[in-house]
Amino acid sequence: MQPLRRQGSCVPGLLILFLAACKPAPSADSTDPHARPRLLALASPNGRGNVDQAIVSWQHRVAMQPGKADAWVELGRAWVRKARNASDPAYYVNAEGAAEIARDLDHESAPARDLQALVLLDEHRFEDARTLASEVLEHHPDDLLALAASSDALLELGRVTEAQRAVERMMALKPSHPAYARASYLRWLHGDSDGAIEMMRLAIDASDRRDAEPRAWAMVQAAHYFWHRGDYRGADAGYDLALKTLTDYPAA
Repeated sequence: MQPLRRQGSCVPGLLILFLAACKPAPSADSTDPHARPRLLALASPNGRGNVDQAIVSWQHRVAMQPGKADAWVELGRAWVRKARNASDPAYYVNAEGAAEIARDLDHESAPARDLQALVLLDEHRFEDARTLASEVLEHHPDDLLALAASSDALLELGRVTEAQRAVERMMALKPSHPAYARASYLRWLHGDSDGAIEMMRLAIDASDRRDAEPRAWAMVQAAHYFWHRGDYRGADAGYDLALKTLTDYPAA
């Protein structure tokens, strides 16, 4: 399972890439290795929602403190939330720009590598994501984001038992929405639909009320389970509830 990947229109991200490719002829600052990633990370989010405001806020922060890797990481994470809310993985290219700058500023930064692992997962570079997450976990064995990325990558690579161990470690450290959601899918894969639904219910209950998208996402996944069981009324109710949680949510 790759809970952080979303499907949708790629127009915004492609437009950003087009603009990056059509930059003017080289100028005095064109030798800056951060020129292209900065262009992507600082692109306009073209929206007025909470996540767009967060992106703009972090863009102002990195403009004032361009040498702080953590600020670039937070900007990248905001772009990931934008991708999730819009169900448009194209916005991961903006997160990638922020991650690249953060890693250049602090190559050993665990948060920067965690962010980069998310980008690699979205690009289906599962072995690269697994390797990067393993590097983080070697020095930070309790890093929940690295454990999540490791579990997702291992599952995509068919290494289900190892993926399950990573999720069990997450559950032991901090039972939370990310841990419950992954545990739910693993139960579903093993044919335990009742257990999968119960775990997803726990994921919904554990969701951060300040961020509606993960909660809506979990509701959609639970609705999928009901649909596969032939409970179409239950599935429909789940999709409706997700739409009440996050209006016009594409996944629902």
